[in-house]
Amino acid sequence: MSKQVDSNFKPILNINLRVFVKIGLVFLLFYPPFLRGLFFAPELLMTHMFTAVLFALCWYDKLLRREVSFLKGPLDYSISAFILIYALSLIGAVNMRGAVGELLKVINYFMVYWIAAQTVKSEKDIKVLYRAIFISAVGVAAVGLGAAMGYIKYPAAIVGNRIYSTLQYPNTTAAFLALATFLGFALLNTSRTRAGKIIYMTGNMLLMAVIVASQSRGSWFLYPLVLILFFIGMPKYYRFSTFYNLVIALGVGLQAARVLIPRMLAGTGQGALKYIVLGMIITAAAQWGYDLVIAWMDRREVRAGTRKLFGAGVAAYALVVAVVYVTYTAQAVPSVAAQFAPADALNRAGTINNQDTSFVARLDLNKTAFKMALDYPFNGLGGEGWNALYHRYMPYLIYSSETHNYPAKVLVETGFLGLFALCAIWIFWLKNLYRLWRARLEEDSWILVWGAGIGAVTLGIHSIYDFDLSMGAMGIVLWGLWGITRGAGKLYLPCDSPVHGNSKKALLTLLAGTLGAAVLFIPGFSLYKAGEAGAEGAKAMTGRNWVEAEKKLLQAVRLDPLSASYAADLAHVYTIKGIAANDRSQLDLARDYARRAVKYDPYNYQVRLRLMLVSLLSGQVERAVEDAESLVAQNPLDVHNFEILGKMYIASGRYLYESGEKEKARTCWRKTSGLRTQLVEKIKGLDHSTVGQGDPLQVTPVINLFEGEAAYLLGDYSKARTLLKGAIEADQSLAEPLRTEALLYLNAVKAKEGNLDEAQREITQLAENLPGLAAEFRKLLQVTP
Repeated sequence: MSKQVDSNFKPILNINLRVFVKIGLVFLLFYPPFLRGLFFAPELLMTHMFTAVLFALCWYDKLLRREVSFLKGPLDYSISAFILIYALSLIGAVNMRGAVGELLKVINYFMVYWIAAQTVKSEKDIKVLYRAIFISAVGVAAVGLGAAMGYIKYPAAIVGNRIYSTLQYPNTTAAFLALATFLGFALLNTSRTRAGKIIYMTGNMLLMAVIVASQSRGSWFLYPLVLILFFIGMPKYYRFSTFYNLVIALGVGLQAARVLIPRMLAGTGQGALKYIVLGMIITAAAQWGYDLVIAWMDRREVRAGTRKLFGAGVAAYALVVAVVYVTYTAQAVPSVAAQFAPADALNRAGTINNQDTSFVARLDLNKTAFKMALDYPFNGLGGEGWNALYHRYMPYLIYSSETHNYPAKVLVETGFLGLFALCAIWIFWLKNLYRLWRARLEEDSWILVWGAGIGAVTLGIHSIYDFDLSMGAMGIVLWGLWGITRGAGKLYLPCDSPVHGNSKKALLTLLAGTLGAAVLFIPGFSLYKAGEAGAEGAKAMTGRNWVEAEKKLLQAVRLDPLSASYAADLAHVYTIKGIAANDRSQLDLARDYARRAVKYDPYNYQVRLRLMLVSLLSGQVERAVEDAESLVAQNPLDVHNFEILGKMYIASGRYLYESGEKEKARTCWRKTSGLRTQLVEKIKGLDHSTVGQGDPLQVTPVINLFEGEAAYLLGDYSKARTLLKGAIEADQSLAEPLRTEALLYLNAVKAKEGNLDEAQREITQLAENLPGLAAEFRKLLQVTP
C-alpha cells in the first residue's frame, strides 16, 4: 500500500528529468500564440506531438522518483471526466473527424494542466512559468505594434485600424494580453531587482497599448471589472504600488495608441515608433522614480507627516487620472477624453450597448446552441457539431463557424454532461484558490497565486462571449494556469504532498505514461502526415497530375481515414480518370469514396458541393440531385442553395430525358416548381427584425429562370413565357450566361407557340458568338411534354 514519505525518499536512479520537463513546459506556454493561436490543424497537431513527449518525460521523472500518484482531488477528477465525456461524444457524432480532433485537443489540455501541476515545486517555478506566458504576450504585442508601424510582415496582423497580431483575431488578442497584465503585476510586485520591475512595468505598458489598439469592446468592458476583483483580493501592502503601476502603464499605453491608430489608417505607422519608444522610456523612468521615492520614504529620518503628505499627493494624482479614464470610457466628457485616448477607440467605445448588432447576433448564437443541445442532450453532436448544423436552427442567415461562447460550444458538442463537467472544473478550481487564500500565505506567495487566478478568470469570462478557447493556444494558457495553481496547493497545503510507492508500483507508471503519451502522439503524428499528403494531393489536382494526386490522397486517407475532404478529393480524381479512360472500375471507386465522404461528414457543405460535381461528371444525376437537396437542407437560409438545386433539377431532368427515362425527367422538372413554395414558407418563418448576412432570402430571377425552364419542358408555355420574361427584365439582372440561357428558352417558347421564324432569327443572332447555341435550340424543340 502506498504511503506518504518525505522528500528524501530514495529515487530509483540519480537522474533528473525535471529540468527538461520544465524547459519543455516553458516552451509550450510560450510559442503557441505565435502560430496563429493553434487555430489551424498543422500547428495544433505538431503541438499535440510535443505535449505528448513532454507528458511522457514527466511520467518518467515520476518513475525515477517512485511517485505513483496520478489523480488526486475533485479538480483532477473533473478534468479527467471532461475527457471521458468528449470521448462519449464520439457516439453518434455528426462529424467524426471533428469529434476526434476535439477529443485530442482536450487530452492535450489535460496533459498541460497535469504537467504544470507536477512542475511547480517552488515559487521560483511559478515565476518561471509566469514569465513564459508574460514574455509570449509581450511578443504578441510587439509583433502587433511592429506590423502597425510597417516594420514586421505577418499575415492579417493588422486589419483596418485594429491590431490582430499573431492570433489573427483582435478580441482574443486583447483578452490574452489582459490576462498577461495580471501576471505582469504579480511578477512586478514580487521582483527583488529594480531592473526586473522596470521590465515588467514597461511590458505591461505595451500590453495595454495593444489592448486599446485592438479596439476590442468586450475586453474594454471586462478589464475594469476584473481589475476591481484583482485589487479586492490583493494583499493590502501591494495595493497602492499596483494602482500606481496601473495608472502609469494605462496612461502611457493610451497615449501610445492615440498616436498609433491614426497613423495606421493613414499608412504612416512608422512615424509612431518614436512615440512608442518615448512611452517606454517614460514608463521605465516612472517606475525607477517610484522605487527611489519609496526607498527614500523608508528611511528612518523621514518624518511620518512627510510620508503621509507624499502618499496623499500620489493618491490624489491617481484619483484624478482614474476619473479621467472612467470619463473616457463612459463618454461623459468627450472633449476631455479625446486628450487621453484615440478618437477611433472613443467612437467604438460609444457603440457598446445591448442593441449593437454584434451583441444581438451573439445572443442569438447562444440561443441557437441551446436549441441544438435540447435535441441532442446526452452526448451532444461531437466536435465540430455546431458548424455542421447551426444553419438549420438559426432564425436568419449568418456565417459563424464558432459559437463565440465556450460553454455553449461544450454544450453543443457534449450535451449537458459536458457543460456540468466544465462547471465542475471551474467550481473545484475556485475552491482550490479559496483554500489557498484561507491558508493565509505570505503576501508575496499569495499575490503570485492571485495573479494566475485573476488571469484565468479574465480569459474564462471573456470566452463566454467570444471564441478564445477555440484556439488551442488559449486553451493551453488557461489549463496551464489551472495546473500552476493546482501545483501551488502542493507547496502550501500539506495534504497535497506527493505520494510514493515501491519499485513495482513505480514501474507501472512507465507503462501508464507511455500509453498516455501514445494516445495523443500517434494520432497527432498520423493526422499531421495526412495533412501534408492531402495538401500535396490537392496541389497535384490543381496541376492536373492525376496519378500523383491519387498517390498522395490514398496516403492521406490511409493516415486519416475519417477525413471526408480527402475521400471527396479521391472521388473527384477517380471520376476524372474513369471518364478519360472510359473505365467503369475507376467510376466505381469514385462512387465508393463519395459514399465514404458522406458517411463521415454528411453535413459538410464544401464536401457535398464537390460530390455533386463528381456525380454530375460521372453521370450519376440522381445522386447529384440528392447532394443539391442536402445543400438546401443544411443551409435553408442561403438563397444560392435553392438556385443550385433548381439548376440540378433542370440539368438532371435533361440528362434523364435524353437517356430515355422521360418520366423520371418530368419528376425532376416538377420539383422545380416546389422551390418557390419552400422559399415562401421559409421566408414566413424568418426573424425579419434582424439583418443577417449574405443575399436576402427571396424568389430571385435565377429561381424564376429555372421554374420557367421547367414550365417549358413540361409543356406549360404560357407560364414559361411569363417567368422567363420576368427573369430577363428583373431589376436584379441575370449574369450574362444565365441571360443567354433565358433567351434560349424564351425563343423555344415562341417556336412552340407558332413563331418559329422569329425565334430562329433571334437564335441565329445569338449564335454568332455562341456556336453551340443553335444545336441546343434544336434539342429543346424536340422535348415533348
